[in-house]
Amino acid sequence: MEMNRSLHGQTAQHRAHYSQAGNAEGIAVYTLHNAENRCLTPDHLCLFFDSFPDLCSSIAPVLTTSLLAGDQVLCVLHKWGRTRLIDYLRGTGWDIDPNLFSRQLDFEKAEEFFLTAGSFSPHAVLDRLGGRIDEALSRGYPNLFLIADMGWILGGVRGSECLIEYETELNGFLKGKKCSILCTYGLKEFTPAILLYVLVTHPKLVGRSSICNNLYYGTSPCLLTGDTPSNILGRWLQKIEESGPSRRGPRSV
Repeated sequence: MEMNRSLHGQTAQHRAHYSQAGNAEGIAVYTLHNAENRCLTPDHLCLFFDSFPDLCSSIAPVLTTSLLAGDQVLCVLHKWGRTRLIDYLRGTGWDIDPNLFSRQLDFEKAEEFFLTAGSFSPHAVLDRLGGRIDEALSRGYPNLFLIADMGWILGGVRGSECLIEYETELNGFLKGKKCSILCTYGLKEFTPAILLYVLVTHPKLVGRSSICNNLYYGTSPCLLTGDTPSNILGRWLQKIEESGPSRRGPRSV
């Protein structure tokens, strides 16, 4: 497609840009490797952020290099809106208009994606996600990359107690699927106790300088005693980032 050829023409430009963006360098290396090999690893990643600028600087390299790979990127947003994210991407020098026009970069409100008649049902969401994957593939995209802001769960919706069940079931659902998912959680919105349970359901973490394998994936936080959830979360995040970037190469799906 002409769109894909124009995107790949920007690869060197954006490699140079992100290699100078300190907290994005490792992320850019990982995602550009996948982009250039046209083979997106089916991953389930999480990102904890302090502020909207912090969030944007972390997801921008992942988002734009997924576009470079020719994948469709679906952003399911809550508080951090469509306009603010688009403005941030334009501020990096990325010509985002062709991606928006073609809907290669698409947006959906979190409440519409995650809720059915005002309630949250993990199985209903997985069915909806399966439909989005099929739609992306039918339109000629090799993969779907979903970025989901999870702040909507704090709105007192029915079924919110199923959050960890949903995050856990995603890992089995994604096996063999042409889809990767990045779930974002605000450190100022969620309690450390909830974030501990969120962390252990994700095989990978988008850190300050790289995408890392999660050393604590599958660990049971309920077995931890003797310290506060806040201290435990801080230590875990530090150790994960100190372990260095994920070195697993991309695999076919």
